[in-house]
Amino acid sequence: MEKMDIIWDGDVASNHSYAIVNREIVQALSCQRVRVNIWGRDREGRLIVPRTSYPPGSREYHALGDFLPRAYVRHIWPPDFSRPDLPAAYSDTKSLAAYGSMRALTTYDDVKFVVIQPWEYGYLPVNWVDPIKENVDEIWAYSEFVKETYVRSGVDTNKVHVIGCGVNPVNFHPGIQPMVLPTAKHFRFLFVGGAATSRKGLDVLLSAFTAEFRRDEDVALVIKDWFYGNIERQIEEFRRRPDCPEIVYIYRDFSLSEMAALYSSCQAYVHPFRAEGFGLTVLEAMACGLPVIVTDYGPVREFCNPANSYLIRSRSIHFPEARVGEWVTCGIPFWAEPNSEHLRELLRRVFTDQEEGKEKGARAARDALSGWTWEKVASRVMSRLKANLLHLI
Repeated sequence: MEKMDIIWDGDVASNHSYAIVNREIVQALSCQRVRVNIWGRDREGRLIVPRTSYPPGSREYHALGDFLPRAYVRHIWPPDFSRPDLPAAYSDTKSLAAYGSMRALTTYDDVKFVVIQPWEYGYLPVNWVDPIKENVDEIWAYSEFVKETYVRSGVDTNKVHVIGCGVNPVNFHPGIQPMVLPTAKHFRFLFVGGAATSRKGLDVLLSAFTAEFRRDEDVALVIKDWFYGNIERQIEEFRRRPDCPEIVYIYRDFSLSEMAALYSSCQAYVHPFRAEGFGLTVLEAMACGLPVIVTDYGPVREFCNPANSYLIRSRSIHFPEARVGEWVTCGIPFWAEPNSEHLRELLRRVFTDQEEGKEKGARAARDALSGWTWEKVASRVMSRLKANLLHLI
C-alpha cells in the first residue's frame, strides 16, 4: 500500500452541492486507504481546526504511518486561489498532537495545490486567471464542459483535469421508500434547485407546465427549493390563475436520505436549466430510476442521452456584455435557452406514456449506478495524485 496524506479544504457538514462533493470524495478516498485531513471553514471563510477522516488513535490511522501531506485540495465558495500557508496552518492548530510526530512544513516544493472550482458561463472571471496561473498546480473540473471554459479563458489545458461527479449507490437507487407529499395527484413532476436563480430555468418550467396542464388532470409539479430565497409569493401568482394545475412548493434544507425519498415519491424529474457545471440532481434522480427531462446542453450531455433521458432542444444565448453579475469575464458569457414548446411536448409525452418513462428511468438508473459513482471519482482523483502530483511510483 502506498502511503498518501492529503489536506481537503472545504465544507463537509452541510447539504449544499459543494459540501456533498467534498464529503463523498473524502469518504471514497478513505475507502482507498488515503488519510485525508479535512480543513473546514467558518461563516467568515476562515479555516477552522482540522479533523481527519481516520480518527486519531484508530488502527487505520496508525497503519498509514507518519508522513507529511503531499497535496492540498480546495473546494469552497467564494473561490480562493491564493497559495495555502501550510506552515502557519500546521504550527497554529490546536490539534497538532493528533498527527503524532508530524513536522511543521517548511517548503511548498512537495505539496501540490489543487482547486476544484466549477463555472457555468463559458468564460471565467478575469480576476481568476492570473492567480490560477501563478498559484495553482492543478484545476480539477466537474465536467469536460467546465474544462473547456478554463481553457477558453486562457488556462493551460495541461493544468485542467476532469474528475467528474457521482452518486452514492447506498443513498440513491430505485425502490427507496417514498416521502409522503401534500398532494393527492398520482403523477408528480419534480424540480430541485435554487428556484430564485434564473440559471436553473424554473421560470421556463412554470410557464410550460401551467400552459400544458389543467387543474383537473391527475398531475402536480413538486418544487424542492432552498438557499437562494423563498419564492412562495411568485408561486401563489400562478396558483391564482384559472385552471392552474397543482403546484407543491417546499422550501427547506433536506438530508440525503430525505432527498432520496423525495425522488422516489415522484414519477419524473424536470430540469430545464440554462447553465450548470455538472447537474448533480439530474444524476441523483436518474440513479433513483426517474425519467429525466433536461436541457440538451453542456455537462449533462456527458451522462444523458436519448436512450436514458428526454432532451429539451435549446439554443446558445450570449450575454449583452462580458460580465456575470459582479464578475467581469474573459469573453462574452453564454448559456442555453431551453425551448419552451418542446418542453411542453416532453411533459405531455412523459405524462401520457408512463410505461415508456419507466423504461427510460430504468435505463437511467443502470447507467448512473454503473458509470457515475463517487468511487469512480475517487479513482480519478487517485490517478491524478499518483501520476502527476505525488510521483510515488
